[in-house]
Amino acid sequence: MTISARPQLKLVLPLLFSSVLLNGCDNASKSSGAAASAPAIIASCKTGENDSHAPKTLTALHVQLPWFANGEHSYVYLGKDRSIFKRHGFDVTITGGRGSEVAARALAGGAADVAIIGGDALVLIAAQGGNIVSIGAIFKETPVSIYSIANRGITFDSNLSPEDNLKKLYGKRVGLMPGSNTYLQFEGLIASMNIDRKKIDAVNVVPTLAPQWILNGKDVANCKAAGDDCLDALVHYTEFEPLRVRVVYPNVKINEIRLKDLGVRIYGMTLAVKKDQFSSDQTREIRAAVRDSFMCALKDPNASIAALVANNQGMDFAVPGSPENRFARRQLDEMTSMACGNDKTCSGFLKQDESYWGTTIATLVHYGLIPKPIPAKSIMINDSQ
Repeated sequence: MTISARPQLKLVLPLLFSSVLLNGCDNASKSSGAAASAPAIIASCKTGENDSHAPKTLTALHVQLPWFANGEHSYVYLGKDRSIFKRHGFDVTITGGRGSEVAARALAGGAADVAIIGGDALVLIAAQGGNIVSIGAIFKETPVSIYSIANRGITFDSNLSPEDNLKKLYGKRVGLMPGSNTYLQFEGLIASMNIDRKKIDAVNVVPTLAPQWILNGKDVANCKAAGDDCLDALVHYTEFEPLRVRVVYPNVKINEIRLKDLGVRIYGMTLAVKKDQFSSDQTREIRAAVRDSFMCALKDPNASIAALVANNQGMDFAVPGSPENRFARRQLDEMTSMACGNDKTCSGFLKQDESYWGTTIATLVHYGLIPKPIPAKSIMINDSQ
């Protein structure tokens, strides 16, 4: 089996059209853009069953994650280990990241072929001339959250305006992570309101120390060693650090103010590629490979976490039965809930629409993150395209 080089992928992969999940994934997944005359290709979730159906020539595919390896993206590793990407014509490598904006810039600059990034980061980089597009939406709602230890009094009150809820941060030390779309959304939201930014003691934090910083007492030594005081609140993803604290430190009570409850309307997480790098058929195959991998994780989440562990030995979550390992499993469950909602078959996974992209763009204009609207059609490709 040969692997072709990554740049300018022009290889035509006949007969490789989007799959229906059988033999291990009861929840079938179809790619609506597949040619009607093409034979159906059955992708299995079982180990080894996809290898014999993989084409002889594979195209190298570098997938850039928005964050370091974790349970939320374990389905990508499952797709790699079960040869689902190979069956769709790709030899995949996966790289962890340090924020959606950083990942989006890497994609635009050619350092990756595919990136999982926040919709706001995609629009920001596209508006700056980065030739990137979304080929599917993973989360429709933003997962960004301001979380804090319960005794800090930073709680969401539905009877208050978004502005008054945010004023609870006055006099508080709030951790931000530049390079992440959590930073973009927080700063944009604050700038769009009658908020005195100077009254919020915002500091940039090292992502790997974030849990210790917010706990303020659970690991004060680490906090002090970083050369700064501990935090009152941290802006992060609800399915990441807030959930991690609940799993790893179950006795620590925390509160969250979720930005979606403050009226933020942004595609939370998307699957993106560099525009014109792939043929239409290859774009469909990338989408189908990711969808099939996710559906296999939906069917067998424990196998998904096992694939994450197998590909990331040395990480805290690689220790069976450890709190971090339990967190990875819970994180996948939370991600699935956010992606699927009440639909147990998750039939809407990777579906996107022009109207909500328009809303996302309008939100970024309102926040002052981009100077003027860009056409929604210019940053999205659906199965039919």
